Amino acid sequence: ADNTSVTIEAGANGVTLATTANLGTGVLTINSSGAVGIGATDVTASALVAAGSGAVTATNLDSGNVTAVTTGSGIDQLTFDTTDDSLTVTTNGGNDIITISDNTVAAKSYVLNGGDGSDTLVIGADALDLNNGATFTVSQTETIQAANGVVAVTVGAALLDGATFIID
Repeated sequence: ADNTSVTIEAGANGVTLATTANLGTGVLTINSSGAVGIGATDVTASALVAAGSGAVTATNLDSGNVTAVTTGSGIDQLTFDTTDDSLTVTTNGGNDIITISDNTVAAKSYVLNGGDGSDTLVIGADALDLNNGATFTVSQTETIQAANGVVAVTVGAALLDGATFIID
């Protein structure tokens, strides 16, 4: 339902989204201690909130469709194939993996917070420019990893200044 918030109480069973979830400006909240499978499902909402200890897997997120993603303490794997709009990601606990596979866009802000655990930012495509946006901030993320075939990426000095990362 457009512009309506929806909460899914999945409990220990977890949930798999198998169809488009279009909430417009509403918030999609999934409470689950079981796995949350979003896969390549298109999610359109002002925010995606997955609370609980269930691991969240999403392979085709678009910041133009969902600009804020917050997950719980599961071991999450989030892939953003399109980053046309500002984006805020907070993965809280767990050894999470956030993959960015698209260039950032001028005048947009990108904030990635891995939370507790040993978290990884994956550069998902070759020759990405992550320095186009107004800001690109990464915190509580320990490793920056290049996906297979990635040999070049552009980042701003602010991302690396005073930061400690394992480059993998």
